[in-house]
Amino acid sequence: MMITFCKNLKTYALQMKEGNWLPSKQGKEIYHSRVCIVGYGDIGYEIARRLKTFDCHITAIKRRVQDDLPYVDEVSSLDQLDKLLPTMDFVILSLPQSKETYHLFNTEKLLKMKKDAVLINVGRGSAIDTNDLIEVLNQEHLYGVGLDVVEEEPLSNTSPLWKFENVLITPHSSGGFVWQSVRDYYTTLVIRNIEHLKNKETLENEVDFQTGYRKVVTYKK
Repeated sequence: MMITFCKNLKTYALQMKEGNWLPSKQGKEIYHSRVCIVGYGDIGYEIARRLKTFDCHITAIKRRVQDDLPYVDEVSSLDQLDKLLPTMDFVILSLPQSKETYHLFNTEKLLKMKKDAVLINVGRGSAIDTNDLIEVLNQEHLYGVGLDVVEEEPLSNTSPLWKFENVLITPHSSGGFVWQSVRDYYTTLVIRNIEHLKNKETLENEVDFQTGYRKVVTYKK
């Protein structure tokens, strides 16, 4: 989604229908940009790992601040988000749904972001207040918004979100569940957990249902 916005791929895809060769002279740069990943679990980790290819300065927002997170330049807590948002070029949400994340991004938070910032949500749609997002977009605030998840799925075909040229919507497809590699990964994970269960061992990816987060996260170096 970041590359799509920065290289105008949505515009070019639409131009193809008309057979138009119209290079766009505008664009946003990923290289050396400041990126805030809100929710640094497995998804956040994988995003940061790939963004380091572009030499991005990456800030991770976690419930519990940890030192020495791989691929991260600084770590902060959720209560520091308001101070960080005005400095970020890209804000990526990879949050689970919980009481503290529900409508976390409302009008106030969205307007704290740079006017030319990009917001991307690949976690849970409830993290963004849809009505507030539409209001902010109508004010021509934000360079782009990429939504792989929305509050109510499937998104109604009457939603105003479809009409914004700077909004990219995909149908909760970023997980790649059709790929053989993903199916193999989850199959072997289930098999390992069955063995853990038989041996009365700690399960992998066990979720704390009080918080909605995984109980133990081990990051690969």
